[in-house]
Amino acid sequence: MFQVSAFANSQNGYVENLNVTSSKLGENFTHVKLSGTWSGNPCEGTWWTLDSDTEEGKSFLSVILAAQMAAKEITIWGGSLECHGSMTRVLQVGITQ
Repeated sequence: MFQVSAFANSQNGYVENLNVTSSKLGENFTHVKLSGTWSGNPCEGTWWTLDSDTEEGKSFLSVILAAQMAAKEITIWGGSLECHGSMTRVLQVGITQ
């Protein structure tokens, strides 16, 4: 028996860019870019995306903003089939100690 991870890719680094938008504007979701190297990147882009109009997205955004304000590294994880254009959908966020 083997284990399968739900996270096909990840990236850790500092927040370089953050654009907060509403999904009510159509396909333009909030997106964030980190400074670090990707581990796997099925969407072949350089940005992560989240829907900041949902409770889940608001939680992710609050962790990202807290890390940015404290100048802390974060790790973002995503899935292999979680592409929004060339951006990867955020599935989990963690602050590096």
